[in-house]
This record gives sequence, structure tokens and C-alpha cells, in this order.
Amino acid sequence: MVNFKTSIRSSLPTAHLRNQALLQFLQCRHYAICHQADQWVACSHHIEAEQAKKELRQQGFSDNEFQIQLEYQREWGFL
Repeated sequence: MVNFKTSIRSSLPTAHLRNQALLQFLQCRHYAICHQADQWVACSHHIEAEQAKKELRQQGFSDNEFQIQLEYQREWGFL
């Protein structure tokens, strides 16, 4: 079994309007939002990175407005 986590961060300054639009879109998509100092990160264990990127592009966000990170975790069982 493989678990994954997709994390999305804004590449824009905190006060930028597109940063706020990106945050609002991700909140509507049920990402868990964690605030760290002046930045935030949105995380999901249900949406793969490629799907997230596709959805962001469909909403008009360009690749230079966000950063996506995908992490995998394997769980080995007994044979």
C-alpha cells in the first residue's frame, strides 16, 4: 500500500491578490490549510499532484504562481 501527500504553496507575496485567490480556491477544494508565519501550505491525501496541477490551470492559475510537492510513503506488510 502506498500513501501520498500533495502539498501546494503560493509562489507569490502574501499580500498579492492572486495569492488570496489561490488560497480560497484550495479551501473550497477541501485541502487542509496550515499557516506558518506569513505563508501557508495546502495539503491533501486524496488528490495527486498531476490532478491538482490540472485543476489549478483550469482555474486560470499559471505554473509560476504555485509550487506543488508530492510525497510517497510505503507501508510494507508481512508476507
